[in-house]
Amino acid sequence: SAPLRRSTMQFRFFSLLVSRTPFAKHTPHFVIPPKFRFPLRCINLGNISHECDTASSTDHSFIDHEALKIQTILKTKQNTNVYDIERALNQSQLTLSEDLVLNVLRRHRSDWKPAYAFFTWVSRGQDGSDYSPGSGAHNEILDILGKMKRFEELHQVLDEMSKRKKGLVNEVTYRIVINRYAAAHKVDEATEFL
Repeated sequence: SAPLRRSTMQFRFFSLLVSRTPFAKHTPHFVIPPKFRFPLRCINLGNISHECDTASSTDHSFIDHEALKIQTILKTKQNTNVYDIERALNQSQLTLSEDLVLNVLRRHRSDWKPAYAFFTWVSRGQDGSDYSPGSGAHNEILDILGKMKRFEELHQVLDEMSKRKKGLVNEVTYRIVINRYAAAHKVDEATEFL
């Protein structure tokens, strides 16, 4: 009875908060900020609308198609060794970009092994292109590894970031690592990272 009463009170409080928020009252139609936009879909959720950019829609559909191809490779090879995964990725003749790498990593946010195997392959540059992952891709894999409490792999990625080019480690990197350490109750490691 007490948990039910508490959840009812929380719902009422949240409803009251939302109904009295100036943003909700005075903004009948707002556009989702770019950071939170869905890359492929045009959505309309009541008063919330996401505008479609048809020019970039074809780019995103190509990226989604390539990401799906990579996701299929990673899924079919998930019970094999890393060399088989890398061989299949090498044979797929991909054209890597930051958007494609981010798309693939986000598809594996809850499964760190294929995300890490793919990121490691991309970082080695075995696809034959000049692509090198940027801070966005590095931060995404750090977030995935931290979420899954894979701190040894997280440190390996951090070491690679510091060895590569300047600007890879930024304030977002610090925020991700500190938040993931704090979520894992590793306060000492979080303070050491600062």
